[in-house]
Amino acid sequence: MLPLLSALPSALALMATPTPTPNWIWIEGEGPPTWAPAADRYFRRTFELDDVPAKVELAITADDTFDATINGKPAAQGTSWEQLYHVDIAPLLRRGTNVLAVCAKSTLPGPGALVVRITGLAEPLVSDARFRVTRDAPAEGWREVGFDDSSWEHALVIGPLGCPPWGSGIADQFEGAHLIEDIIATYRSDDPVLVVPTPRGRLSDKRDVTLGRLGRPLGVRYDGVPADSYAIELLDRGLAAFGVAVEPRAASPAIRLVLAPQRDSRPQAYSLDIRQDEGVRIRAADTTGLVYGVATLLQMLRVNDGQLVAPDANLDDYPAAEIRGPVVAPYSPNWLDFGAYFRLNAWFVGDVPPATVVSEAKRRGIGLMPARHLPDEYDFQSDEALNEIAQWALSAADAGLRWVTVNADDHPEKVYTEADRQRFGDELPGLAKAHAHFINRLKPLLGGRIELVFCPRVYYKIQAGTAYPRAHDERAYLENLAKGIEEPLLCWITEVSPSFLRESAERFRTPPLAWHNFFPGDTTDWKVYYEAYPVVREPGSARGFFVLGNTQEPDLWRPNYLTFAGNTWNPERPIGLREAFTALYGVRAGTALTRYAELAGGHDRPIGVMADFWDQPLEVAPRFLGSGWAGVVPGAERTPELLARCQALATSAAEAAAMPLEAEGVPPAMAQRLTDEAMRTHLAFSLWSHRIATELGQPWTGEDPAALRMRLADLIERLGLPGGATDLELTKGP
Repeated sequence: MLPLLSALPSALALMATPTPTPNWIWIEGEGPPTWAPAADRYFRRTFELDDVPAKVELAITADDTFDATINGKPAAQGTSWEQLYHVDIAPLLRRGTNVLAVCAKSTLPGPGALVVRITGLAEPLVSDARFRVTRDAPAEGWREVGFDDSSWEHALVIGPLGCPPWGSGIADQFEGAHLIEDIIATYRSDDPVLVVPTPRGRLSDKRDVTLGRLGRPLGVRYDGVPADSYAIELLDRGLAAFGVAVEPRAASPAIRLVLAPQRDSRPQAYSLDIRQDEGVRIRAADTTGLVYGVATLLQMLRVNDGQLVAPDANLDDYPAAEIRGPVVAPYSPNWLDFGAYFRLNAWFVGDVPPATVVSEAKRRGIGLMPARHLPDEYDFQSDEALNEIAQWALSAADAGLRWVTVNADDHPEKVYTEADRQRFGDELPGLAKAHAHFINRLKPLLGGRIELVFCPRVYYKIQAGTAYPRAHDERAYLENLAKGIEEPLLCWITEVSPSFLRESAERFRTPPLAWHNFFPGDTTDWKVYYEAYPVVREPGSARGFFVLGNTQEPDLWRPNYLTFAGNTWNPERPIGLREAFTALYGVRAGTALTRYAELAGGHDRPIGVMADFWDQPLEVAPRFLGSGWAGVVPGAERTPELLARCQALATSAAEAAAMPLEAEGVPPAMAQRLTDEAMRTHLAFSLWSHRIATELGQPWTGEDPAALRMRLADLIERLGLPGGATDLELTKGP
């Protein structure tokens, strides 16, 4: 096992000293009841340091957006006042004078405000009247230390954290900001793994608990823990990776595992206490909680001068989402180990697995979920077709599984036949009635032995020559489906905004599963997380997230995984893509990768199967058009607007490809792959631009298309990638 990759929090040593309350600040004349116009406001705050601490955390947000620097270097950006943004700014600081500079903007006329806290300093810094602010666009160099801001106003203090109109949500995030540290460790050298959901509780860097010297037996005691518990196996394997043997019968154990069911305990929760005078105790009400407690302990252990040590800790941790897990097929034993170690408890598999697989998954606290797609030309009126699906679902119940899922999302135009249209009606209302008919007939056949999870028709897609439904049609479909079903239904909802989840819960009378695929073998999904992926701040609004990952290129997908895991396990401290990049690779590389994601992002190959959002309603289109989701498909209408969008994406991707990522601290292999992906996106969008310009009769001033085609073909071949269908089409020419 490799050493811990991140330092433990030095700021925690200051917890005994009360931290001043941050204030919401703005500029005189623009506080309530007079609100701010839609305009930028510029803030500065200087502070002195005798020495630079090992860790200094900036916690910041603004209503509505902000861009913050430390000593002229990028530190943090934010686009939602409801989210508190955290970043370690220690690498940006220096001895002597330092300056925090923030450009904040109220994007619409209304409340405008900034709130800041910096901890880890000898004296915490919070937003107050000592901040300087101006309305006028400042001269060049205003973000640097030597800039003269004496003519700027003192900031207007609107009110302390928790005051209206912002309320207690941000205040709650501040209160937890300095209690915990992201624990980033590597479990086994053959597992490309990496990150864990952030635990609730406190860690101390003042003292370490010494568990024992390497190579000597370590005393472990199990109270009430079954002999075949996976927690025991996980602990044994983890300690063995350090070179430590276990002696379960030692008189004075250094580690105790306690299984103590209690009526008021949360499922899958655990408490972890590490104390210098008492050693380690992990207590849980169920065996799954014990597994999670052991995983957290292993991720905190490290070797110091030949001894196994851990920091003092008092963690009381529980998941906020009942169901958490990746969509992974086929099954692999290594994936089950991975899931247990990283608190993922549901697995999507293609078929009903053997009993031995089911039992091994259960031992790790993982439930398996077989899935079926409605086949093409499915006959909604056929008893034989219905009984075949029912028998498949009952076989899963016989294997001891909790759920099966039926997916009606893919290719509904093939599933929905002319006979179905004659009976149920045309378009989405008819399709919704057919699906409700299917559900109402299937569920009684299951006899309550297994739960049906239904994935309805909620994707936004355009395929060649076929326009799929727009957002209002999708909602109409869900409304008709909900009206037609006879009892509550558990759905997978692929639109994961909190408002849409709430609407779905009301319609189907049970909280939905929120499901989002990502395919992080290519990096273009980063844009989804940077712009569009929402943090669900209401734990009850969703029952889980499902993630598709791959282990071939872990550096590419682990930032996405960290956002998912952190936000479904502990959504009180949301983790965005910038935070994930920074936690994994440091401030400098994190800033570069965030910029790369802005420039090169898209979804599942930027050309091809993804959506054209030109015709979406106003609340949907800007979010996706602004984040690179405007994919180009063979059947899309050729317009000057589409040409301009393709040219802009080609230019943006070229800028991303030219970024010196490795020089900014990005791991070399990762930097090379990102450069290749950005170049691939640039070449593809350049070729689409040429095609559209030709069809519109507009002159072409870009690179020779034959040279573009050759470069794209060479790149696909060099990367060993099959290439998307439209990628390959583009290499062949018109």
